[in-house]
Amino acid sequence: ANVTYSIQVYDYKLSTIKVLDLEPRNTTFFDIMETAQKEDNRFRFTYKNYRPFGAFITSIGGVVQDTSKQLVWMFYKCNKNVDPAVFNGVKGCKLSDTGVSDTYPKDGDIYLFHYEHHPWNKTMNQL
Repeated sequence: ANVTYSIQVYDYKLSTIKVLDLEPRNTTFFDIMETAQKEDNRFRFTYKNYRPFGAFITSIGGVVQDTSKQLVWMFYKCNKNVDPAVFNGVKGCKLSDTGVSDTYPKDGDIYLFHYEHHPWNKTMNQL
């Protein structure tokens, strides 16, 4: 299976990795993230585990969420026609219905982590 994993930070350079030969039905996106960080330091990440929701990503590639400014990493699933090599923000993508721990990618899926301003309530400041 071929799954595309991209990261974007505002208007910085887009980084992309393709992870090949996975068993999608048994592989979560969190597993893909772990594989990606072993292959490329730009994909190194940190997280906090929140049961029953799973991993909440707190940094990718050294870019750490800033809750005081409401800047966080948001997880998107993109349409098949999105070119991950072109930086266009989240155009053609929608917030994933599931988190990385509960997302089981299929062959050809495209996922994006986008670092963005996201307003939330006071309880999110504890993340």
